[in-house]
Amino acid sequence: MPQTLDLSSRLLSIQINSGQNPFSPGDTIAGNVVRTNPILTIQSTVKITIHGRAKSHVVVHRANSSSTYRGRFRLIDHVRRAQTLHNGPVHIPPRGGPEEWPFLIRLPTHVDDDVAFQHQDTFIPQSNSERRTHALPPTYHATTPDGKDSFVEYYLKATFSGFAQGQWQHNEAILPIRLCARSEGPPPADWGTTRYTTRRSVTTQKLIPGMEDTLLSTSQRLRKFLHTSSVPELCFRAEIDAPARVQLENFATIPLQIRVVPEWDQTSQILRNVPQSIMLLRATLKIKQFCEVKCEGTRKTYEDVFFDKIPMLLNSSTRSAKPIEVPFGEDQSSLDLGQLANLRIGFNGLMARPMANISISPSFVTYNLKPEQAHLITTIKDWTIANGLTIRPPPSPEADPNAVTAVSAPVTLFPSPFPRVCFEQGRVVQQSYNELYAAVSRDEKFIEDMVNEVKDGDDFIGQLWNIHLKVREEGYTQPLSLGLFRSDYMVHQDSTSDPPTLQAKQVEFNTIASSFGGLSQQTSGLHKFLASTEYPLLEKNISSILLDLPENKTTQGLTAGIQAAYTAYGDSDLGHPRCVVFLTQDGERNVFDQRHLEYQILQAKPAIPVFRLPFSEVLQHTSIADTPKRQLLYKLPRNPDRVYEVAVIYLRAGYGPGDYPDSKGWEARLHLERSHAIRCPTVLTQLAGTKKVQQVLATPDLSVLAKYINNKTPAAQELWKTFTNIYPMDNSPSGLQARKKALDPKEAEKYVLKPQREGGGNNIYRTSIPSFLKTVPEEHWGSYILMELITPPPVTNTILRNGALEAGGVICELGVYGTCLWDQNSGEVKHNKQAGYLLRTKGDKSEEGGVAAGYGCMDSVSLV
Repeated sequence: MPQTLDLSSRLLSIQINSGQNPFSPGDTIAGNVVRTNPILTIQSTVKITIHGRAKSHVVVHRANSSSTYRGRFRLIDHVRRAQTLHNGPVHIPPRGGPEEWPFLIRLPTHVDDDVAFQHQDTFIPQSNSERRTHALPPTYHATTPDGKDSFVEYYLKATFSGFAQGQWQHNEAILPIRLCARSEGPPPADWGTTRYTTRRSVTTQKLIPGMEDTLLSTSQRLRKFLHTSSVPELCFRAEIDAPARVQLENFATIPLQIRVVPEWDQTSQILRNVPQSIMLLRATLKIKQFCEVKCEGTRKTYEDVFFDKIPMLLNSSTRSAKPIEVPFGEDQSSLDLGQLANLRIGFNGLMARPMANISISPSFVTYNLKPEQAHLITTIKDWTIANGLTIRPPPSPEADPNAVTAVSAPVTLFPSPFPRVCFEQGRVVQQSYNELYAAVSRDEKFIEDMVNEVKDGDDFIGQLWNIHLKVREEGYTQPLSLGLFRSDYMVHQDSTSDPPTLQAKQVEFNTIASSFGGLSQQTSGLHKFLASTEYPLLEKNISSILLDLPENKTTQGLTAGIQAAYTAYGDSDLGHPRCVVFLTQDGERNVFDQRHLEYQILQAKPAIPVFRLPFSEVLQHTSIADTPKRQLLYKLPRNPDRVYEVAVIYLRAGYGPGDYPDSKGWEARLHLERSHAIRCPTVLTQLAGTKKVQQVLATPDLSVLAKYINNKTPAAQELWKTFTNIYPMDNSPSGLQARKKALDPKEAEKYVLKPQREGGGNNIYRTSIPSFLKTVPEEHWGSYILMELITPPPVTNTILRNGALEAGGVICELGVYGTCLWDQNSGEVKHNKQAGYLLRTKGDKSEEGGVAAGYGCMDSVSLV
């Protein structure tokens, strides 16, 4: 596992003033970024930043295989700490002096808060308060021959970008720095001294008094070698009192005491009670360091022991190796070798004699994964793959040229607590919302008024309306319209009441491509599985009795609406078999969400054929029959002789401008709209779901709600409770007031600016609103609505995304599905059902929440 190496050249280098290195947390690094190589630029930028990371690597060898595990964590937010040292021209002539750009970088004392949401391996709680108390760990490196490796490293990185000789030049320099975590507090009162005892014996005639200088005969030397009983033996034990811990860089000497105690009962009779002299000729200090390595998936801690041996100079005053007499006897005091050798240990070994071949690190703990969490992650990964809670990864022509790879969808490790009253509020009103939007889609005049208010600033909406006008002129042949809707809510905590009350407030109403119904049911299944198998086994166990996980049958609920439309379509007048077509985007990554719906429909009795058709291939594989009904005919691409009549076409594409890259896209949508197939949705239903309609319905003094449902009914009252404050951005009195709020940075902090389209990633939040509006012509502001931000109560959870954990505060958004089939001419509602729920969760620092757009993750509710 390679560490970052020094990178320096005449093109760019980093120099630290006065050779200062190592550093301590909180120190200021002073130096210069230097370029010597000649260059002439009219525009160049020089930047420098500091990086810090901890990495671990374990190879586990088994009988017939081996597995590699890795852990990694970024300790310093290098983006936030980047400095621009220069921005402008640079001229370094040939043989001219180097150009230097000075810098001052202050090392943080603790791990940056910002980086914890981006990593997976953590042995330390990831709340902001915990991160603020996690001191920056020191530079460290430990490796073993059997494949365990870990390090903590820090380095400076400088970049130079300049435009010279007609092209951009990019150079970089890297300088590793060493960080030493200084010991805090006074010298330890308790060194944790441990006594080590070793028993030894010496066998020789020279131990007999008077024979110390006698030359031994050959037979005496042989008897000594063979340890025969006639050779006297002195038995003794060496007692060494050594500290179990030391304080690095402490100038107090470390106690290390030794004495020799005779064991007379084991010693030969002739030597008993004879005084002896024990001389210490040399000593080697052995430092024992432990390293625990934990990686995601290892499910246990791997511990290794490292020894460093340092020869000790026992006479610090003479630096000699003169023998020293060791006390001998039960009543003798120990000899303090620490005092004699001036034993003080620093980061580079003995402080009195630094050594280049040793590096000692103080004890520390940094981010690593707990074994139980590693097991939980492995279980989640396996379950999601086995049960289709998956998505396609971004395209990779090299690694996945055929786009067949599937990865786990981002999910939470645990179901999120969600207020029962808000959950029920959203479910109860869904059928009323279904009826409301069915009625709105039938009010052509109202939709025309809404379109006229926004189309100048949103050409996409105008193009959709033009399709309706063309089909209306020709005449619609299919009166039935199908909606697979989803109403999205967030919990609003009203702090003005005492105690604070919780209400479900509508974020938006989706009338086209309401996704994640298939994956939502699987997510509920995942959390129910974990509740019965894994949660009770955690260190902080969670009993399944404490979790209230409601049933979630979104797949069956949504497909019931499609099946109702299929049945209502009736038999083919042309004698063709009927089918359902899923209209998809090219390169669809959320394919498995759709597949769950397809497979559920295929289980119908009698069977209902289901086919997938990319939006870009509509004109290629479908045609309209030359009959008054204008039936939509689908030719099977792999067998063009097989012709099906499309009863229902379910649009999972066509909701944004990206699906219409040229005129062929609009021609395809017109082709579908004028056909006899039941569309889910029609163009009118899609337009009914614009934010402008939502704003008009929710604005009390402008609301047209009474046109569609009786305002005095309980259902209408429940609808009103879910509305939040939404304002137009037009030239009306309300719109002018909204513009004033949107342009005031302080006022804008409370709002989100929304365009008319779906898909995630389109909204503008808070203080970004004023600057954004300045980039939009004022005559186009009317195509936006200004919505008051909903204030949710605090919730914490852990998100698993792309194998990485993101723990901390989260925001949950509840989506309630509904299906509705109605007659566009008579208004008769033939099918109206609530169809399950979706819970999407995002980090509380994220603005957008779309899972497909890469912002949120799948979740389920635990009712509280």
